[in-house]
Amino acid sequence: MIRALAMRELGLPDVCADPVLGAIDAVLSEPGTLARIREHETRRSYPSDVLAALGEAGLAALFTEPSRATVYHLALLNAITARASGSVAITVGVNGLALLPVHAAGTDAQRARIFQRVRGGAMASLLLTEWDRGSDLLRNEARAELAADGTYRLSGDKHLINGGGKHDLLICLLRTRAAAPAPAAPRDCDRDGDNGDRHGDGLTAAGDFSLFVVDRASLPQGAAGGALVRATRRHRTLPCTAADISDVRLSGVPVSADAILGRVGEGFSLVQRTLALSRGGISGLASGVASAAREQATAHARERKLYGRSILHLGAIAAHLARVHACDVLAAALSLKQAAFANALGHGGAYLTAVAKLACTQLAEEAVTEGRLVLGARALVEHAGYDRLVRDVTLYSVFDGTSHVMLEEIAWRLAQMAVRSRPARGGELDTLRELRAIYAAPPRPLTEVAGARGRVRVFPIHEHLRALANESDNGLLEPLRAVASALMDAVAALRERGSWDDEQSVRFDAAAALAKLEAVVAAMEWADPTCRERLGLPAMAAPAGGGLLSPPIVHFAAGWMGARILSDVRHLCIRASRPTADLEDAERALVGQRDGALRAFHRDRSNMGGAVS
Repeated sequence: MIRALAMRELGLPDVCADPVLGAIDAVLSEPGTLARIREHETRRSYPSDVLAALGEAGLAALFTEPSRATVYHLALLNAITARASGSVAITVGVNGLALLPVHAAGTDAQRARIFQRVRGGAMASLLLTEWDRGSDLLRNEARAELAADGTYRLSGDKHLINGGGKHDLLICLLRTRAAAPAPAAPRDCDRDGDNGDRHGDGLTAAGDFSLFVVDRASLPQGAAGGALVRATRRHRTLPCTAADISDVRLSGVPVSADAILGRVGEGFSLVQRTLALSRGGISGLASGVASAAREQATAHARERKLYGRSILHLGAIAAHLARVHACDVLAAALSLKQAAFANALGHGGAYLTAVAKLACTQLAEEAVTEGRLVLGARALVEHAGYDRLVRDVTLYSVFDGTSHVMLEEIAWRLAQMAVRSRPARGGELDTLRELRAIYAAPPRPLTEVAGARGRVRVFPIHEHLRALANESDNGLLEPLRAVASALMDAVAALRERGSWDDEQSVRFDAAAALAKLEAVVAAMEWADPTCRERLGLPAMAAPAGGGLLSPPIVHFAAGWMGARILSDVRHLCIRASRPTADLEDAERALVGQRDGALRAFHRDRSNMGGAVS
């Protein structure tokens, strides 16, 4: 059984009970393993022995076996590994990222060959970025030149590559056509449209790139006896200190045409589709860190005495712990919801993956901060263990797409909601019918998910909250609906005034509010027993009456975050010159729920202790 992890308590019981995931969690929970990880992170040494132990526990099955290589399994794997170590988490996680294009576009022969290497212990990396060009992949210069015999020669440098010095299977984005003058990319060029192909004129160079698979272990030596692929530098990073973040040089690497994934010229599009799916997996990493912060902060509060009494009796400590618990529940629920959308819709879940990437990483940062305030100075002492969370959590918001990219994506979708929003054809319960179908979809193999294209699905959030309120007696849903409706009105007014297009800060503030609201809605769906039942989700792995998911925690999470979102929306309404009086009833309800749940949480000493393994 996977211990002390919010995603386990909320997640699909069949996935959470998978013996491979359980074995991996058991390895990463052993004191000896944790001590070795700590030593590696102190010495900044690659954790080969830990990875070997995970391999013996069956890690490769989660990347190659159809029944286990699913979005749900990888989300939980990310949470399990991040709970133990950011260094191990991103080293393991990059395999899921790098192998997604193989699942999406590889031929049967390519998959068989590559997956056999993975089962044999080979690890994979994705080579995208070049130092001087950053995330502007269309300006990349590393290239693949076609020889007269139909083979290719790969040359150039890639930078800041996770596993670049150690991993054998390299999935490389390389230029296969010379650069031509092109107009500057528009502001929204990195956003996929409803049909999966929304690219502006600035992406005319997209067809210049292809994806190649390079197996380091099978390469010959260079003419002078040197390696054709070599790491030129390993970077010292503030977070995840044991991870191998290296620069890689390709020196005329010979590969045959069957090393290309998909078609020539399809590499950039394939990477875009990969990242739209993989960014949701970062929410699993964030969820694991939030659970680790909650676990360590609660353990410290139970054990720490002040003048003979546990500091659990202090109101400020209870408030910090309540917020840590809330962040943990919200991050886990939203990560699971994005996994459900990605699993059922493939690329059609791109809106939720962006929302989860943004909101869950912010929730993890807040959880770590609240936990740090519980531990005090001990959180900053290296041997005490919490310092690792303080460092590692800084990575996830910039990993696999920065927060700014996510905010622009979400803002575009929010504008669509505000303009196109209307009652669903067939009645208010339309969103619930669609959501039930999404949640009912069994875990699908990544090969099906990664290759699936379709219309990106976005539910108008105020209409969805109205439908949920009609199906549940949860008193928080109606005030949350009022907040969502006010957000839509504010966005519509800002668009009419021209502020929406002219002021990026306005768009980003509104998008951030929407992302947090989506986290609260996800928590209602996954952690509220009535909503969960109405949506057809199976019973939770842990009883709703105790442990992490006791009613005071779930109610506090919704009231606390809902009140914060309301404050943000009120400011947006003021900027849009919209009245805010209709938010007063919602504010009273949310604040009352927050304060009442906090008092109940403070009284419930057994609940705080029950969250500690």
